[in-house]
Amino acid sequence: MMATMKIGHMVGEVCPFKFPYERKREMSTEKRCKGFTVVELLATVGIAAIMVSLAVPSFQNLIMNGRRTSHINSFVAAMAYAKSEAIKGGGPVSVCSKSATEETCSGDTVWDSGWLIYVDYNINGIVDPEEEILKVRGVLEGNGTLRATSLGSISFLGSGFPQFAPNTDTSINYCDTRGISESRVLRLSLTGRVTTDHPATTCP
Repeated sequence: MMATMKIGHMVGEVCPFKFPYERKREMSTEKRCKGFTVVELLATVGIAAIMVSLAVPSFQNLIMNGRRTSHINSFVAAMAYAKSEAIKGGGPVSVCSKSATEETCSGDTVWDSGWLIYVDYNINGIVDPEEEILKVRGVLEGNGTLRATSLGSISFLGSGFPQFAPNTDTSINYCDTRGISESRVLRLSLTGRVTTDHPATTCP
């Protein structure tokens, strides 16, 4: 009787036998249960779309802020370079707004097409045949605009100081497609230093 009880106890602990085809069917069902339902998938896609729609404007602002900083720094560097070359050479060096199609001064207050830095012996605001062009800056990338109120060219004397006509408005406005709220105004002081403030006085 003890042997019978022992055998019964052992039988109770043994896992039930299953044919191979039954085990395969269970494994296949288990794998299918680990996947996503259509509802879960749609919910995930919806959340991802919302996150992307929120992130894109921020990313665009980041790019435009970087471009604005690059353009302004480029202009400030041009002023510093012209001043340095004027002091070094002991004679006038000018920066003028560039023509859109060729390396000549445009003669207007629109600086979007870039600028020229050149030795300007007679300080007439244009590049004469005997005057050397020192540097050329091409058109501003993207949708940035750089517009002066009255400055089409800026001349630095051998002393390093810029030469202005009396009561000249030395402000230059930088704008992009975001409008006046994200604009900047650059001002050239009597010592040739450029300061930046915001917002600009006007945008195109």
